[in-house]
Amino acid sequence: MRSSSEKYKKWLLHVQNNWPSQDSTKDPLVCSWLDDKHLCAFDWDTQPTPRKSLLANASYATNYIDHLQSTNLLAVLGEGGAWCLLDPKGVVLAIQTSPELKIPLTELGIGEGFCFAKSLIGTTAFSLAQESLNVATTGCHETYKKVLHEIAFVCVPVRNDHHGLFLMALYDKPHEKSLPFAKRHLEALTHYPAKSLSNVMLFEDILDSMSEMVFVFGHDRQLQYTNDKARTHIQRGMVHLDGLPVLAVSAIPGEMELESVNIEVEQVQVTGHIRRQRVRGKYICFVKLTSQASVSGNWRDVVLSQCLAKDNYIDRFLTKGNKGGLRLFITSSVGAGEHYVVDYIVKQLAHKQRFKIDCMAGFMGHGGNLEAMEVSKQQFFSVLNDANGHILCIENIDLLCAELQSTLLKVLSTGFISDAAGHYQTFNIELICCASAGYDWETSRLNRLLYMKLSLAELTLRPLNQDLSRLQRVLDMTLEQLSLRERANIQFESEALSVLMNYHWPGNFLELFQTLENATQLCGNGLITLDTLPERMKKRKADEKKIVNIADAERNVILNAWQENGGRAAGVANALGMSRTTLWRKMKKHGLTCQLMTAKA
Repeated sequence: MRSSSEKYKKWLLHVQNNWPSQDSTKDPLVCSWLDDKHLCAFDWDTQPTPRKSLLANASYATNYIDHLQSTNLLAVLGEGGAWCLLDPKGVVLAIQTSPELKIPLTELGIGEGFCFAKSLIGTTAFSLAQESLNVATTGCHETYKKVLHEIAFVCVPVRNDHHGLFLMALYDKPHEKSLPFAKRHLEALTHYPAKSLSNVMLFEDILDSMSEMVFVFGHDRQLQYTNDKARTHIQRGMVHLDGLPVLAVSAIPGEMELESVNIEVEQVQVTGHIRRQRVRGKYICFVKLTSQASVSGNWRDVVLSQCLAKDNYIDRFLTKGNKGGLRLFITSSVGAGEHYVVDYIVKQLAHKQRFKIDCMAGFMGHGGNLEAMEVSKQQFFSVLNDANGHILCIENIDLLCAELQSTLLKVLSTGFISDAAGHYQTFNIELICCASAGYDWETSRLNRLLYMKLSLAELTLRPLNQDLSRLQRVLDMTLEQLSLRERANIQFESEALSVLMNYHWPGNFLELFQTLENATQLCGNGLITLDTLPERMKKRKADEKKIVNIADAERNVILNAWQENGGRAAGVANALGMSRTTLWRKMKKHGLTCQLMTAKA
């Protein structure tokens, strides 16, 4: 229990006996604890009346107990749960427990005939519900008796029976979070009109055999009944399909007689058909759900979104805004995801158009040709004017010639640009610049002041081969998306996966996507093998063997030099053209010792 919670603060009042006066507190739980102090002297097992005599006249509740059992209430409550029906005085008339609670409740003596009266065990959800005649909950540690500290309760007055019964659900501490769901379900169960109970029980077998889910809602749109099919799909207020929450129960009642809904959850396309009837103020809803695996229009974007994890970073800058527009500087190698970032920004700013300049296409300089330079300048200005008020992506900004860098810097510094007619207008643009190498203050061709203007937000996209765990995740997610697209279970052969993990991926995401997509088409049995991979990747292993041979060659050179110089370290180092420190380091690297080399000599 977190020490910051309201529950903990209430409990401190309790255990420290810092009881507030009843006039100074409005909390019903704290007020109830004030009456619990005298229970310190009472034994837990104290039961003034034998259990058999308490249950002797309980036959009046038999029909209601049968109804509760027919609703499969224990299964609906889930793991770590139990339910019991209490008479007006708190005596347990019937109880069903899950395996997790069976032993703890047995050890406490809680079973048929046990009494939850406040005078015996202090404040519980029952005593609060008994006083207020309304639903009440107590979490773990919210009871006076320490033996009940690990149990959470919710108790609901039964309004569809005239005997004044109470229905209570219990949870152990690990499953206490299920309490709100149990509260809603018990309220719905106990509010169903008593006169309709017999009819429901009569037709329950018919309803349970239906292939559709059946939901009955009251005039206040509170759930009152579900058939067996619906009960097996409901968890915590949501209808689940294939283990995924797809539809809120509260969204089922409505005014339309027939309604179709389409929902996409975790790459699964769910289609729902809801048929509604309104009878005497109640909503009877028949629901049928079907699912189909779906793939986003661009599965590559799904992988990039998860593996780059830059969406939130970009959103912060887009939300924050800038007086002259976005200024984002992206550093990445080929295919590392820069196009996804640009596309993502364009989607977020859908009301603006995208313009693009590639500095390698005529904007790198013209070797002193003034006429060609003037033409490039006019083209550059034309694109800047067209993109004003929209989005401009400048690729390979580090290759932009010095003259055009000065032009761009002037526009950004003044905040104005002249059109073809010579009229000046405010320059407001979302500017994204991409470079293939990180900015170096000493050697970069990009003007320092221009770089600072362009990089109010910076983003560096790392190559895939820098992080093996990230590479593994990208491979797994790409294969998952391709499996969804092909509707097949595609897997890696261990040898093929080893080659993919050891490949250096110069083309990053772009190369990886193309490689796996091609391998998926070539593999006939859903298994990506070495034969389905490009030849350049297979040669990688042979290259690694050559590197091993070079290491062996270096080791042999040191051994030969040692023999030729009679084991004198200074002479060996001089012959190899290295310092003695370097010689000792290389000897250690190859596992060579003086004794070993002398023996070989």
